[in-house]
Amino acid sequence: MQIASRFGAAIHRASTALEAVAARHHRAIEPRAKDPFAGVLPWELNSRDALAVPAFDADFGSLLLEYAGVALIDGAIPRARALESGVAACAIADEVRAAVRARGFDPDDATKPFRFAEACSRGAGRLALRQYKMDELSKLPQDAWLPIVNTALGGDARLLCSGLVVTQPGTAEQAWHADGPPVPRETWQRHGVDCPPPPATLPAHALTVFVPLVDLTAENGPTAFLPGTHASVTSAALAEEAREAGSSAGAGAHVRLEAEAGAAILFDYRTFHAGG
Repeated sequence: MQIASRFGAAIHRASTALEAVAARHHRAIEPRAKDPFAGVLPWELNSRDALAVPAFDADFGSLLLEYAGVALIDGAIPRARALESGVAACAIADEVRAAVRARGFDPDDATKPFRFAEACSRGAGRLALRQYKMDELSKLPQDAWLPIVNTALGGDARLLCSGLVVTQPGTAEQAWHADGPPVPRETWQRHGVDCPPPPATLPAHALTVFVPLVDLTAENGPTAFLPGTHASVTSAALAEEAREAGSSAGAGAHVRLEAEAGAAILFDYRTFHAGG
């Protein structure tokens, strides 16, 4: 999908964009082969409804992930099972926090960051675990998101790692960041991938599937996303807009994805986001 083709059209008024999004979610845009995002720019998909995949529609979810860089699947796993896993996750996090303190670090002190093979700090009060005791958590069914993942990355996609991010009450918001940079066009071509010319969107090379194990609400800090920032052409357009005299748009409008435990939030590795 070439995002460049969408920048030739004039930007519709916000009301028009919202009407288009609402129509799409009521399946009023047919046939599905037509572009469901006609008249809507990536950073206009800045509401929870706009980023939700209706009724496990893998085809639509794949298009949404490719265009916006982020997609939400409600009820991807049973909520009760997610909450049960959340209790186990908290016990693992408490164990690791105690072990970190025993090694002379304070997980709530931003001035003393730590990085071990299986645990590291992401700022005061935010702990990231990688692979540690993941087998102790319930193995979560992946049927809800695997079709989208396989469409985005190909049938030979593989799981690189499983982990946890555990945030204590009162933790500060993260700065905007992407989990990884784009793979250069030349690298894709060296691996035999026929990339369309710039400014087309380069293919996704990695995804994160984020399954909240607690309900994410405005009170406990859901992750915020900047839709479209996985594509260099979108990022460049937003930066250009921010530099215009008198502009108040800046980096575009973000969306904080509130969700029940057991939802799945898929995002492109290059999409800018910030933990709440």
